[in-house]
Amino acid sequence: MVPPISTGMVLFAGPVFQEWYWGPLFFLYFWTPLLLGAALFIDFLVERRRGPRPLRRRVPVVVALYLGALLLIFGPPNLNGDERAGEKTSRLDFTPYAPEALPPPFRQNNATAYEQFGKPVLVTYLGTESGGIMHAYQQRAIGSRSLQEGRCSLTGLAGSGKRAYDAPCRKLLTPQGTEVFVGAQQGATGAFAFVLLDDTLVRLEGTQPADGDLLAYIDSLHAVDQDDLELTRS
Repeated sequence: MVPPISTGMVLFAGPVFQEWYWGPLFFLYFWTPLLLGAALFIDFLVERRRGPRPLRRRVPVVVALYLGALLLIFGPPNLNGDERAGEKTSRLDFTPYAPEALPPPFRQNNATAYEQFGKPVLVTYLGTESGGIMHAYQQRAIGSRSLQEGRCSLTGLAGSGKRAYDAPCRKLLTPQGTEVFVGAQQGATGAFAFVLLDDTLVRLEGTQPADGDLLAYIDSLHAVDQDDLELTRS
């Protein structure tokens, strides 16, 4: 199973970096100077209070403080990784959907569940035979939304940096009769399609497939029990 990913990790790594280790690497890159500076400051205060100490005694203290901060940040969420991931999954407040069998040209890379802005999100990363990447975000349908031919407007989006969408869109129907609203892609990983499945909003971002492939993917989705939801990593 994929180790649980915290909100901060997702915000730093973003949906482009798919493997779980990108989050911690980005965190270390941005926060090591601050954590190390805090450790040195604590050592300085100890030095002033207790007097000069040999360098061989000060270095281990600084290292221990730095590693201790990392353990506090990374340790608890990753203890019993599989169990913790299951706890994340059990907290979904919507019905998750998964494909019975992926239609071409898609292949599933991985799926993970986490919370962002207090909203549970299920994210599936889908590779295509041409090398493209599509991200399928699932969340409870909350916030204001208007999905209709000509214009799509939604708020309360979770899972990536974009929390709202307002752009022209067109309505398509899958062979099974599901409404799919395809909009103008916003940026390299911007949203381009929305689907409302009962209480679940599915948002698609990344590489935009052909209409026929997109509709085939939507028709492949079916509701699954959270206990049967598989979080995998390629």
